[in-house]
Amino acid sequence: MLNSVSQTFVSSSKSFLLRPGTFVCNSKLNKANLIPCTILPLTRTTRVYRNTRAFSSVPNNFIPVKQQLKNQILATGPISIAEFMKISLTSPMGGYYASSTVFGSEGDFVTSPEISQVFGELIAIWYLMVWQQRGSPDSVELIELGPGKGTLMSDMLRTFSKFPKFLKSLKCVHMVEVSEKLRKVQAEKLSCTKDGSSHTTLSQTNDTNTPPSLVSQITNTNIKWHYSFDGIQLAPNSMAILTAHEFFDAIPIYRFQRESSGWSEILVDLVDSQKTLSSRNNDSIPTVQSYTSQPDPSLSSSSNASIFKFVKTKKPTLNSEIFLKNHTLSSKVEIGHSVEISPDSGAVAQKIASMIDSSNGIALIIDYGKNHPQSSTFRGISKHKFVDPLTEPGTIDLTADVDFSYLSDSIKDFGAFLHKMGIQERMQQLYKSTTDPTTQKNLVLAYERLASPKRMGSIYKFYSIAPKSSPCPIAF
Repeated sequence: MLNSVSQTFVSSSKSFLLRPGTFVCNSKLNKANLIPCTILPLTRTTRVYRNTRAFSSVPNNFIPVKQQLKNQILATGPISIAEFMKISLTSPMGGYYASSTVFGSEGDFVTSPEISQVFGELIAIWYLMVWQQRGSPDSVELIELGPGKGTLMSDMLRTFSKFPKFLKSLKCVHMVEVSEKLRKVQAEKLSCTKDGSSHTTLSQTNDTNTPPSLVSQITNTNIKWHYSFDGIQLAPNSMAILTAHEFFDAIPIYRFQRESSGWSEILVDLVDSQKTLSSRNNDSIPTVQSYTSQPDPSLSSSSNASIFKFVKTKKPTLNSEIFLKNHTLSSKVEIGHSVEISPDSGAVAQKIASMIDSSNGIALIIDYGKNHPQSSTFRGISKHKFVDPLTEPGTIDLTADVDFSYLSDSIKDFGAFLHKMGIQERMQQLYKSTTDPTTQKNLVLAYERLASPKRMGSIYKFYSIAPKSSPCPIAF
C-alpha cells in the first residue's frame, strides 16, 4: 500500500503494471520519467480490442473463428487463454464483437445503461459535479472506452443538454470502438448526422462504414470514433473526462498455477480427436498435461461438445517468467492453486492515468470484480447465462472478473455510489411522473437490480482515477 491512497506510475518505457508500484519492463526503467497519479476509489469493464478494422462484409476467404483457433493451435501448439480471448472476441473475421446484436434483451447480456436511463443520468451528474469542483474549465473532451450500443453516452448527452454552460465547454466526444457494426449502432443511438443540421440520419444513407467524425443532434457535439485509445489526441488545455463501463472485464487474462517447481501456465489446446497424428507427437510443442478444474455450477451445460480443452504446462513458460517472477503472489497463492493475471489491464490503466494527469482530468471505471487476484473467473456468456468459455468461440462473450488491486487498494461498492448520487430520489421522481402500473413496476425492478446488495449493487464496482493534486471526487 502506498501512503493512504494507491498510486500508479506511468513510464515512458514499455511496461506492465502488475500491482501499484510494481513493474515488469522490457527495458531499464528510468524513474525520472515516472509521472505520479493518484488512483481514488470509486468502482467496475469495456473492451480492449486489437487495432484492426472489422470487415464490413464477409470476405471471400472468410474463416470462422473456431477454425482460426484450430489452425493456430495445429501450427504452434497450445495457446494462452489471452490469445484465445483476443481471437474469439476481436477477430476481424467473425469475432464476437463484429456482431451488433450482443447487447440488450435480444443479445447475450444486459449492461447497466440498458436497465434504466437513471444510470446514465447519475454518471453525467457526477461528471458535472467534478467539472464544477475543478473550476468549470472551458474546454472538456469526453472519452468512452467500449461504448456498446451507445446507450450510456446517449443518456449522458441528454443530461448534459440541460446544462448550457457545461455543454458550451464540451468540445468533442471520443468513442473507442473497433466494430464497424457497433459504430453504426452508436451513431444511430446518438442521432448523428454528418453536419449536425441535416435531418438525414446514418440509416438513411448508403454508407457502409461509419465516418470517423459525425455530429450528434442531441447536443450538436462532434463525435469521433477511434480504433484504439492511442488514437485519441486531445486539444491543448482540454480536460479529459473518461468512462470505461464494462471494459476491463473483457481484457484478456492469463491463468497460472503454482507448483513446487514454479508457475505452470494453463493453456488452450485441441482435444485429441481434432489433432493430426504428427501434431500429437510433435516434440516442438511445449510439454503439457491434461488440466481439469472443478466444474463451476453457475455455468450452463452446452449440447455442443467443445473441440478445445485446457491443458497445463509441466514447466514455467515465458509468460509466467515475465508476469510472475519476483511477484508477491508467490507468497500468497498456495501450491496447487491457480491465479488469473491481466497485464494488459495495467498497461491500459497506465495510459489512462497519463492522460488524466496531463489534462487535469478525471476517469470513472465501472465493472465487475474484486479487490484481489482471482483464481477461476474466466467464463462465457450466452443468452444471459454463463457457459463453458471454450464452447463455440466467436458466438459467445468471454469475460473475467476485474482485479481492482491492480488499480488500487481501496474500492467502494456500486450501490453505495449510486445512493450517494441520488438514485433513490431520481427513481421516485420517475415513479411519480407516470400512472402506468407496468412502467412503475419496471422502475422498481430496475432500481432493485442496480442498487440492491444482492444484485449488481455489491458485485459492480466504481473506480476513479484523478491527478494527485486534485481534490477527492464527489461520492468517494
